[in-house]
Amino acid sequence: MSIAEKNPVRTRILVLEEHPLIRHGIIDYLNSQPDMIVCGQADNIREARDKIAECKPRLLLTAMRLGTGDSLEFVKTLKGENQVCLSLCVLLLRKQSSQSARCARAQTVT
Repeated sequence: MSIAEKNPVRTRILVLEEHPLIRHGIIDYLNSQPDMIVCGQADNIREARDKIAECKPRLLLTAMRLGTGDSLEFVKTLKGENQVCLSLCVLLLRKQSSQSARCARAQTVT
């Protein structure tokens, strides 16, 4: 087995979710995957902005709606700031066509 097979490159993920139980469940699941590692977590947009600068994730996994703000507006802001190395994934707990359409317009993965 080669060194690359023993130590695969793991995608660094920042989880933005305001509900601790959901956030920790997502983190536990992602960290159990051989090619993923959660490098940071946040429960609001302000904290997520700081964590992005601090831990330099490759992927931001965020809830669609947050009690303190709209994550899609945050995504648009990040895209406007040319966060080119950051992929974005929006978590929809309930599939609604209007929210899916907003995600599609923001060019995120749902």
